[in-house]
Amino acid sequence: RPRPEPRAPSRSAPARRARKSNPEAEPMPSSMPKVIGVGTDCSGMEAPVQAMENLKVSFEHRFSCDKDPHARATIKANFPHGEMFDDVMARDNKAAPSCDVYV
Repeated sequence: RPRPEPRAPSRSAPARRARKSNPEAEPMPSSMPKVIGVGTDCSGMEAPVQAMENLKVSFEHRFSCDKDPHARATIKANFPHGEMFDDVMARDNKAAPSCDVYV
């Protein structure tokens, strides 16, 4: 008997929303903070922060941490942020600002 034609994968609800032409972001659920606090270790070029900017997410960049002085200079030049730490292994984690998203 003949095999059925394969079906195209269905798109998830977030993927369908992402394809909308409306540039306005959909409202966040009331349980979500209005501004998301973000902190990164081994920050590099701050890809998570770049992604949040590209997605137009309302966030506050609370801290970054990287041992590489060139990475720290790039972060300082391109991304407004709270505190800059230079060594995650030497940092007192209780001193780091609290955040909703930690990468």
